[in-house]
Amino acid sequence: MSLSGVLVAAMLVLSACSAPAEVAVPTQDSESQILFVAPELKDCVGVGPMECMQIAEGKDGSWSLFYSQIEGFTFEPGFLYELRVRSEQIANPPADGASIRYILEEIVSKTAAEPTAPAEDGLAGSSWTLNAISLTQDGVLTAPVGEQPVTMQFEEGRAAGNATCNRYTGGYTADGSALTFGPAASTRMLCPGDDLNAQEFAFFQVLELTSSYTITGDTLTLLGAEGMALATLTRA
Repeated sequence: MSLSGVLVAAMLVLSACSAPAEVAVPTQDSESQILFVAPELKDCVGVGPMECMQIAEGKDGSWSLFYSQIEGFTFEPGFLYELRVRSEQIANPPADGASIRYILEEIVSKTAAEPTAPAEDGLAGSSWTLNAISLTQDGVLTAPVGEQPVTMQFEEGRAAGNATCNRYTGGYTADGSALTFGPAASTRMLCPGDDLNAQEFAFFQVLELTSSYTITGDTLTLLGAEGMALATLTRA
């Protein structure tokens, strides 16, 4: 065999021995499992802001955000799904990728969800744009800065929107006039300017310090200790 022939043969052997960058292999417990999928998506933050499915292992179980996808399944809002799903481990997954692949085996059921009852706290389902904020929590409200409006959308126990330069999402609890926000997850972009950075920092402080609220007409006021106004927002 010529030298060139030997080199070609060697290259073919090496190519056959090398594994692909991403290969799905069955997990040790890769038997099928049942997952329930809620009728609506929720705001979540992965590499960036996105919307995630909500899944539970039981029909009456607690919902958790699902940051991956289910191959072969197309989500349609407004329906409660019961799915039979198989999981496979991905060999050599990318650093920012999932390590498990989920594959649809069967849609066991697809049921139209009952309409959601109107919210009683006056917040769920509403959207707001920042009108004024106290940058130092001293009760002095100033107009917002920047081209992008600061926003807040309330939806069934979660609040999300734009904090100035970054998207955020987190839980909230309202009881009568009482209002508290849980820890917020956000993207991590640096604002291009001290004024914008100061405003975003102040906005997240407002979320931490809010203890009550009022709604007067189309104005939402977030209040801190002793009823001090921390920010006002206008209904979008």
